[in-house]
Amino acid sequence: MGIEAYICDLLEDAWKQGFSKSGLARAAGVDVSSFAAVEAGKRPDIGRGGFNATLETVRALEKVLGKEDDAKALLPFEWRGAILGRDESEGVQHSKRVLLDGSIVPLFAAELTAIERYCVGLRRQHRGLYTENLNWDVLNYLGPNVRVHIASAPENEADAIWLHWDSCAEFLGGEDIAGKPVSYAGDDQFAEEIHQDIRIAREAGIPLFHAIYRQGVINDRDGPLTRFYFRLLQRLQRRDGGFEILWATVRKNHEAARYFFPNLVSG
Repeated sequence: MGIEAYICDLLEDAWKQGFSKSGLARAAGVDVSSFAAVEAGKRPDIGRGGFNATLETVRALEKVLGKEDDAKALLPFEWRGAILGRDESEGVQHSKRVLLDGSIVPLFAAELTAIERYCVGLRRQHRGLYTENLNWDVLNYLGPNVRVHIASAPENEADAIWLHWDSCAEFLGGEDIAGKPVSYAGDDQFAEEIHQDIRIAREAGIPLFHAIYRQGVINDRDGPLTRFYFRLLQRLQRRDGGFEILWATVRKNHEAARYFFPNLVSG
């Protein structure tokens, strides 16, 4: 079960137990405005423009609905070896991230697992995973909310550029930065982090999954941003023996993520 499905199931149980929206808020000890985006009897939309449950609200709902034992089973991912590593950097952007065991990724970002499996199939079919064999229609179908980029992966990571950039209006004002350095619009700390990503993905050769939480100002157009997302780095081959990196990211509701990654998501 993923984060969003778990929260939806909590509310669905509340409606089955006969709670109204205001009654649920009173029982949980939270302001009814916390449920402004919720309609009694229906499963809510989670995330931007929908229901953004804080960790405190989720725990209050569990207590009211008698689901505290369920919570104990879902919470301790870090205790079960699902977190393989962590790092943090703070420049203009404050970035915290954890390296995830691939077995738990479907719980949070099944889209990335689907793309990784697609890459496995391509590797078998073509005896190698080559950029030219990627089908963008397939990638968009498997991950309709996923942004997929391709970066070069030269020996000197500082020379890496974006070969394909999947633009988004909320980031860099929708600018297409293909052809620009991978550290474009970043500070020195960010540049060091992203160059390390290129190097590790190139040398490891295996899919790498991260949960990432970033806060800070990227540029004057976007202003301050808070982002929580999951990411897949997948090494691609070139016919000349070099490599490129597939860079797939999917944004998720950072309020809900606090429940499962309390040491990652803050603020």
